[in-house]
Amino acid sequence: MDLKSRDDESLSTYFQSVLSYFSKTESPPKELLTVKFEEFILSILSDRKNKMLADYFNEVGSSTKISIRVVMESNFTYNMKLEVFARLSGRSLSTFYRDFKKIYNTSAQKWLTQKPGADQYSVTTTIKFIIPCLNI
Repeated sequence: MDLKSRDDESLSTYFQSVLSYFSKTESPPKELLTVKFEEFILSILSDRKNKMLADYFNEVGSSTKISIRVVMESNFTYNMKLEVFARLSGRSLSTFYRDFKKIYNTSAQKWLTQKPGADQYSVTTTIKFIIPCLNI
């Protein structure tokens, strides 16, 4: 399987723009580098010539489970549906419920409503905060 990205003018222009930040005496801010890296990945994945590479990234990204404990402890204060917590942890909703119960010995909904600082949590409300997790 050939997973190399195809060379094109937009990637060449991208690299020139990134290199310009490194010719300065100060290092570029971390936030800027994060945005530029995301731009790089999106640039590669949005080009139809890189479909095999995009499919590979999608397969790797969708098969990786992230620790439920890390996802929950990092994000329980955000007003999100349980489906979003499941997706952030790389699980289907039913697998999320099952794995959550094994870890916390209670249901996710009960845990969220009893968690200090989560008194305003509601399972039925819409997402009010988008988390840049699942970096693909």
